[in-house]
This record gives sequence, structure tokens and C-alpha cells, in this order.
Amino acid sequence: MPSADLTELHHLFIHAMLLRRVAPYEQWMEVWKKSAAVTGKRVSESEFAPFYGEINDRIAPIGFSIDVLSDEGIGPIDLEQIQNETSHGRRVKTKRWMALVNTRSDETAKLGTEFGSNEISLYKKIVDRIILSTNYRYCLTHHDCLRLTSTLEANIKKSEAEKLLTVLVEKGWLSKSSTGYYSLSIRSKLELKSYIDENYNEEDRPPTCAACREIVMRGFKCPNSECPKAMHVTCIINQTRQAHICPSCKSPFSYSIKIGEDAPKGRNQTLTNGDNDDAANTSTQRSGGPSSQRRSKRNRDQSTVEEDELSDD
Repeated sequence: MPSADLTELHHLFIHAMLLRRVAPYEQWMEVWKKSAAVTGKRVSESEFAPFYGEINDRIAPIGFSIDVLSDEGIGPIDLEQIQNETSHGRRVKTKRWMALVNTRSDETAKLGTEFGSNEISLYKKIVDRIILSTNYRYCLTHHDCLRLTSTLEANIKKSEAEKLLTVLVEKGWLSKSSTGYYSLSIRSKLELKSYIDENYNEEDRPPTCAACREIVMRGFKCPNSECPKAMHVTCIINQTRQAHICPSCKSPFSYSIKIGEDAPKGRNQTLTNGDNDDAANTSTQRSGGPSSQRRSKRNRDQSTVEEDELSDD
């Protein structure tokens, strides 16, 4: 890595990040403080962000970045809790994570040292299906993941696929909720951010938060059909305590369009103008969300074939 203008403290911190890669923001701050003590430098917490910003300036040209992401949680959303928190005007602290991310490698290179080619292929299929979920669900059941093995070029046994799912969760590449749904983990969202941006059309990617600007895979979509924004649960609590409006379009914000595990199941349940004339076969969640008819620019035809195969099971 470039060493110009980097101090001993910078190098110690970089070394620590190379060893661990992903950890809560507060833990990295403690690592920084302890490293500073080793070098005899006195620091204050307000200096931490500028400190790793200096590292980012040096490592960006070689394809690395220190990124921070808020934890949006997993599993069903407690709507009653949101309503109570917003009505009482309490501010909720969001847990943040920090990671050293390789911005140039695709996900194959990131997993290459831990998994075989067939395992990586299955993981890629899972990621693809999660991102292209209908109705903003962004999650898969255990059975959904196992069925994807039938779309692989090389055979993989059910027992091997089940073991892989366990390992992917243990190593932080997937999250599994208490209700059994798999979704992208903090690590995968950080590590695959550039991959998702480069390989999926803008309309196929998860919406971004009107408050913090990070992707939303668990929360609520702005009910204004003209607004592409959404909000995380904690961002809703913190941003709509006094005025229940979308920070982006200023329209009234409600909890009618769910994102994540709570979103409706099924295909083609979201509606845009002219998408479907049969209203009886649609969900009440009708704000032009990701449709099963839209595909990633990475492999549109193959995704369509896979979806047809899975729907026939």
C-alpha cells in the first residue's frame, strides 16, 4: 500500500483491518485508540473519521476503501415499536459497521480463498435472487436456496448445499433471521457494494434511504409512486419524530409498503401504470417495486430461465 504521509499509527490500523476486515464501528475506534497508545500519540474520538479518511485517500487508487454501513437488522419489523418510538420523540442510536473493502475484485475473487467454484456459483445465484426479489422482499427461504442448486452447471448435493448455507452464515456472507429467511449480511453489503452497482440496473437495485442514503433491504418504501426513496426502521424513528413526511419528496410517509421479510410473497404483486389489469390478483403493496420481469444487466436471459425453472417446482 502507498506509504507516503502515512504514520506508524496509520500502518498499525491498516494491518489490523487486513486481519479482521469487518467489525462494529466502535470496535475499530477502540483498535485505533489502543494503536495510538502504542505509538505514544494522544487522540480524541472526533479525530477518528478524519484519520481513516486519510487512509482512504491513499488506498483508493489501488482499489481499497474503508467503508461504513448502518445495521438495518434482520427479520420481521415491530411496527408497534416504531409507532411508540416516533410518538415519544425518542432518538434511536444506529449500530454501524466498518470494513476494509476491495473495490476492484468481483465477488468470485472475494470468496475464492474460502470456497470452491461450485460453492461460489451457488452463492452468486443466492445473491442474485435476493437482489432481484419481487415486492422488495430481499430474502429467501431455506428451500428457495436449495432449489437454486438445480440451476448450477455442476451438480451439488443437497447435504453439501445445506452445509454451505451454514458456513456462509457463520462466516458472515449471509444473515439468517429467527424465522429462517436468508438475506444479505453486513459483510456482503459492504464487500459487494461496487459489484451490485456495476452489475445491476438502477431500477433493479434496492432503493436508497431518504435519510442516510444507504441501501434499504429492511424498512419501508415511500408511498409516493413518483419517489424512489425508502427508509430504514431507525431512520424512520429518527427522521419522522416530529413530522411524518419523506425527507426526499416531502410527501406524507406511511408504513403501507414494506421492505424485507414482511413484504408480500408471490410474483408480480407490485403494480405500475399499465402493468396489470387484474387488480384482484395483486397485493395491496402496489407502489412500482422491483418486478420479476426486470433483470440485472449482468445476465438477463439466464435469470429469466432460472426463475421459470424454480416456479415450476
